[in-house]
Amino acid sequence: MVHTSGTDGSLYLPTADPGESTNVTVELLDDPDSVVVGEARLYAYDLNDSSGGIDQVGFEGRVNGTTSTWNESYTAIEGPWSEDAYRYENSSVDRPGFFERASDGNEVGGVPVVVPGVAFAALLGLAFLVRRAR
Repeated sequence: MVHTSGTDGSLYLPTADPGESTNVTVELLDDPDSVVVGEARLYAYDLNDSSGGIDQVGFEGRVNGTTSTWNESYTAIEGPWSEDAYRYENSSVDRPGFFERASDGNEVGGVPVVVPGVAFAALLGLAFLVRRAR
């Protein structure tokens, strides 16, 4: 399982016979011009069971540039198919705006859920002011 700032839970199932190895290419959905930061987890059995964790590696790099990697302790998480799915966050590159923070990442039709509420409140306030001005 690989997570980056632009890719939530890319799941690739490598299949290798015992004693064999295989390479897996993971498509990341980050902007190619950005610094790509993330983590890769290798596990057996359940992603949300620490005893099944084999390895976890963090990385940071650029397309056609250098990439730094470091080992991390395996942390059990919930997969993207669960109701309480894990979301990768990295404060060095993730700087959401006010509406994204206020809506906690929840969107309706690509719009942060707080925007319709703010718009409704503004219209309600405007209607109140117009009515009082009469």
